[in-house]
Amino acid sequence: MSISEETEKQIQQYFERAKRIYRQKGLTEADAEDCAAEVRFCLLRNVQRGGTLSNAYFQRVVRTRQRLKKLLE
Repeated sequence: MSISEETEKQIQQYFERAKRIYRQKGLTEADAEDCAAEVRFCLLRNVQRGGTLSNAYFQRVVRTRQRLKKLLE
């Protein structure tokens, strides 16, 4: 299933936003990028399954990844 150029752009914007959030939380650049990539993957998978992008879903995914990162430390 292909996604629109607009959706790709939105996902990239969410990726950059997630990376900034994780950096503000104290993660290294590499760790922040890894976590943001996981967020991007979740958003992309959601869209491919027929879901829509929303700020609420983005925030939920970011919080979930933050909790997971803390558990792994």
